[in-house]
Amino acid sequence: MPYKSQIPLSEKQIRKIIQDHFPNEKSIRISEIEKSFVNPVYEFKLSNNESYILKVNNPEWPLKQTRELKAMTIAEKNTTIPLPLVIADQLTTDTHPFSYLIFEKLPGKDLRDIVEQNLITKKEFLSIVRKVGFHLGELHSITFDYFGDFCVKQENNSKKSSNYFWGKQFTNWAACFKAFCYDMLNWVDRTSFPNYRKPLEWKINELSEKIEEPNENGCFVHSDIQPTNILIKNGRITGIIDFEWSYAGSPSFDFHLTKAGFYFSAFPSLDESIIITQLDMNQEEIHKELLAGYQTSYKKQLANISDELFDFVWLLYMIGSWNWSVYSSTLEESKAYEKGIHELFSKVIL
Repeated sequence: MPYKSQIPLSEKQIRKIIQDHFPNEKSIRISEIEKSFVNPVYEFKLSNNESYILKVNNPEWPLKQTRELKAMTIAEKNTTIPLPLVIADQLTTDTHPFSYLIFEKLPGKDLRDIVEQNLITKKEFLSIVRKVGFHLGELHSITFDYFGDFCVKQENNSKKSSNYFWGKQFTNWAACFKAFCYDMLNWVDRTSFPNYRKPLEWKINELSEKIEEPNENGCFVHSDIQPTNILIKNGRITGIIDFEWSYAGSPSFDFHLTKAGFYFSAFPSLDESIIITQLDMNQEEIHKELLAGYQTSYKKQLANISDELFDFVWLLYMIGSWNWSVYSSTLEESKAYEKGIHELFSKVIL
């Protein structure tokens, strides 16, 4: 399964893509967005001073691009979330060996950068958290008569595939949650930490039998609303991006997952988020503002979900992406991640 930098896309190919869609302009600057973990993503500026985002789809997930566009279309029609305009949706051809999207570049910086660069006060940050809660509630108000993937016809039966979740739909949240967890555990790596995998499978089965969800229908979940996917300018949200992992799921799970995204540091670290440390903030303050915004747009009751569940989910992510994490990290960082995995496993399993 290719890590993003293993996708053989040359600068010449990137410039050819740009030229095909903007034949009357020259590209004067192209820079890779390093934070992207799965897809090669580039920002480019043209001679007319307009800037755009080129997002190349990782071929391991052939319908991820289609899913993202479908999710954005649903969100645009049913919410007030600011979304980028889609300039191009190109599937794989002989000319272009990879599918890709081109978006307009929204103004602003991501929320994590804003915090790191001391460009926001605690009061302003909490105001943004409240607005994120409102937008999350808008998404959760969109319901479906199933749980699972928006794109059910995904061709994903090759021997290479390790997916359990994408391309499937479920009649209840418990079955969906179980498949989601297995997919995380086997996301891009099915062999690392072999002694941990059987106990983790037992834990997945145990948790899926106990899962509580008061909402009868699946709802639209983004599943990746975290600071690097929230764009800010002048103290206001200018965009929420990266809808590629959206699906029909549980509002309670997605609410608490979003909240955890503000607590944790950048994946796959177990360090406390810079948001907590730099803004002298506690988790209760974030929870209060996120919930206040959420309850203005979503009126149904949420199930209580323990923090231990999200420790478990984070552990699945870390083990399931171990090969990629090592590939993109220094030796020192990898040792810290491995130590964190052992400690977290002891916490949630033993």
